[in-house]
Parts: sequence; C-alpha cells; structure tokens
Amino acid sequence: MRVCRAFNDYVSERYRKLDMRLHPMGLIAMQDVKAAVKELRRLVLDLKLPGAMLPSRGLPLHLGHDYYWPVYEEAANLGCTLGIHGGSSIGLGADTFTDPWAARVLRHPMPLALEFVSLVYHGVLDRYRDLRVGYFEGGCAWVLLLKDRMDRDDNVYTTSTGHARGLNDYLNSGQVLVGVEGNEWILPYVIKQCGAEAFAYASDYPHEVDLVAAKEMIHDTVERPDLTHAEKAAVLGENAKRFFRL
Repeated sequence: MRVCRAFNDYVSERYRKLDMRLHPMGLIAMQDVKAAVKELRRLVLDLKLPGAMLPSRGLPLHLGHDYYWPVYEEAANLGCTLGIHGGSSIGLGADTFTDPWAARVLRHPMPLALEFVSLVYHGVLDRYRDLRVGYFEGGCAWVLLLKDRMDRDDNVYTTSTGHARGLNDYLNSGQVLVGVEGNEWILPYVIKQCGAEAFAYASDYPHEVDLVAAKEMIHDTVERPDLTHAEKAAVLGENAKRFFRL
C-alpha cells in the first residue's frame, strides 16, 4: 500500500504542475481491503483523482468476491470510477504456450471477460447501482462472446441463470464503459447487437500508439460509413464524458 500511496501522490502532483486537462487514475492494493478503501477515499477526496485501477489478474480471488465488496461500496458512495485493465494470460490455460504472440491473443480480452462475468454474476453491479467500472485495452469483441452465452442461457433454462439483468441492460445502465480503438472492424456489429452507450475510444497513447497513429485511428472512426453520426459522437467522446462525469 505504501507503493500505491507514493504513486498516487506523484501522479496527482505531476499533473497539477503540468496544469494539463487530464484525469489520471490512482492505484489501490486490493489485497488489503481496509487499506484499499482508505486509500481510495484519499485519492478521490484529497488528491482529486477520478478513481482507481484494479488488476484483472494476479489477485487470489476473483474481483466479484464479497471480500472486495467494501471497495465497491466506497466507490459507489464517492461517485468515483474503477477501471480494470487487460492483464496476464497466466492461469488462463496458456501457461505452457511457447509462442508469446499466442498468449498475447488472449491476455487482454479474456481477463476482462472473466472479471465482467465475476462482477455481474456475483451481484456486485446490482448491489451497488451507483458503481461505475471501465474495462480497458481488450477491444470489444469479447462482449459478443458474453452476449451469446448469456442470452443463450436465459433462453434455454427456466431456472435463474445467476444475474438480475440482461447483458444489454448492464451495458446501457451507465455503470459500464468498454474501451475500443474506434476503427475495430467489428465495432459496428457489436453496437448493433448491444447499443452504443458503453463503448468509448481509447488509444493507449503514448504506450503502444504515438500521436500520429492516435490521430489516424480517430480519423478512421470519423470517416467510417458503417457507424451513424450519433454513434461516432458517442464513441469518440460523449460516453466517456458521461461515464467519468467530466
């Protein structure tokens, strides 16, 4: 937790000095829930950061486990956001892969899908209706996998399938944001099936994408004929602005 506190202090001071209109997220150590709750409150109320990032891999428990519920309750009460980033492929069945690119195919979208299902089926998004959780750097195709399986179960089984709402209801509730690159070929189909409310452009700049590439991705999104003007506006800014309450 000392590392998280130092990081949050550095990030807050750095962006305050630069006077940039950016909103970096903080870090909290979920291994110690009481300390995580305390640090989340500090980084939102004292450091004025919009929320915290959570790991999608590496914790001993899935994120929907009730051990972590105090963090979600605090985030809902604070009105802040939590973000989940795609993570390692360790533990996904790819541990013995010898080709790193093979593991890379899975390591971002699959952890996001796992933790989304974890939070939905263990009742977190229904218990804390003011909780907002973003899912980043895994694209949008994984959402279709969940929609197919969730809708199929709902239509086949007469008993409760473990979640209070349909997938589209969660996506359109304002509680969920899914980062996309805008020029993903599958994005229009995902929007057609799920609605546009949960998807927002995210470039990963300046990590894997430089400024030129980021501008190209935005240009490609603006010019593509398979999205409406309203859908483009939602993906390129309106959804993120609403989700983060900017």
